[in-house]
Amino acid sequence: MASSTVLPAALPTRGGDVQRAPTNRRHAQRARKLNRVAKAGMLLSLAASLAFAAGGKRRAHVVSGGVFVACLGLHLWHHRNRMMR
Repeated sequence: MASSTVLPAALPTRGGDVQRAPTNRRHAQRARKLNRVAKAGMLLSLAASLAFAAGGKRRAHVVSGGVFVACLGLHLWHHRNRMMR
């Protein structure tokens, strides 16, 4: 008789809260990859924004600042559950 492993529906964490097991590994991998891209985008756009501000290029500074805010929004969306505890 073959035994099958059953994953628990919830995993306990250190704080006693219950953390849900990922239902779809591909979705979790995609979310981590998107967050990694968002962090790199924040770093690059912040550096570009500061360089444009120092160079006096106002329009480029505003555009790169907008890219930074968009990437920050993605990053915060990824961590929304942890921030709202």
